[in-house]
Amino acid sequence: MRDWTPTDSKRTETVPEKSPRAGSVEELLTVMETSTVHPNITATGELNQTEGGQDVIIKLSVFACFSIVICLIGLVGNAVVFCTLCFRIRRTSYTVYVLHLAAADFLFLVFNAIFLLYLVYVFLHPHPSSDNRREFLLALEILRNIGFNAGIFLLTAISVERCLSVLFPIWYRFKRLKWQSYIVCVSLFALSCLVSLLDSFVCPSEAYEKHTTECKSIKIFIAILTFAIFIPLMICSSLTLVIMVQRATKQCHPPKLYIAIVVSVMVFLISVVPAQLLWILFFFEVLLSNVDTFTLFLAIAFCNSVNSAANPLIYFFVGRKKQSGLQVSVHEALHRVFAEDGEPPELQDKTNTSTIGWSETQS
Repeated sequence: MRDWTPTDSKRTETVPEKSPRAGSVEELLTVMETSTVHPNITATGELNQTEGGQDVIIKLSVFACFSIVICLIGLVGNAVVFCTLCFRIRRTSYTVYVLHLAAADFLFLVFNAIFLLYLVYVFLHPHPSSDNRREFLLALEILRNIGFNAGIFLLTAISVERCLSVLFPIWYRFKRLKWQSYIVCVSLFALSCLVSLLDSFVCPSEAYEKHTTECKSIKIFIAILTFAIFIPLMICSSLTLVIMVQRATKQCHPPKLYIAIVVSVMVFLISVVPAQLLWILFFFEVLLSNVDTFTLFLAIAFCNSVNSAANPLIYFFVGRKKQSGLQVSVHEALHRVFAEDGEPPELQDKTNTSTIGWSETQS
């Protein structure tokens, strides 16, 4: 999407449409105010008073509001999971991962909801210009990306470690570091911060449109990190867990944590991966997009929101008993998922002891 600022307020020239930078809040809103590609926005950012233009605005606003509702549901669910794992369930190596995953999803959903609210405001009031808007949108984009990337990295770590515990049980029982879960989570959050900052500062809107060498380099780095490292690791470890679940089903009931991990990975692969792959293909012009920019952007925001909001529901439905239906407490469902994960008792005691010692040190 070519970004340009009209020198004449009466100018109505139509510019070619290109897909916006993935997650680029500032560029999307800039185009909304300056582009005539969308049928209801003129070069001066004013809405056309046509019936078709108003109809499109209403549809986009309703779709954005629906995504906001998904974000709010996800915020409540992740907050409940976070508080339950913090205060009501015995700490294990996997609850540490899920705790940080809930925090990452909560972070993404908060700032994604704020962005969508701002987007609806722009749709309905096409003159939201402010002196501090650029800084506000940049901070918003960075925080959204930190939560989103951390969610991908942590979900990969959960599935990989569970796979290693199945393939190498002796290592998992005796050689695993006492603080490994905390070290991995902090490292992945730091990596997410690094990736998000590089994407926002090395490849801003201007560099993206010019396809600078630096911008191409960071996009290649992110693509390799996501599609050549983390997602293949996630898929391979999840397939291993699927095989183990099938074997366990023939002998006894498989641990519920296996099922929760596999379902979470499947939801991620279905809702997030295709959209992220499209953005990369659009940037490197492998695919040429003639689809409506705003509809595509909102669709991707919706898919990401569904992915971040789905995990608490997955834990609940996997943890409940079949005969109890929906009449089961969240604490009880989460306890079934994480307390019956098949983790060796010795490791649970070690993890819990280290957690208590850490808490006493902080107090």
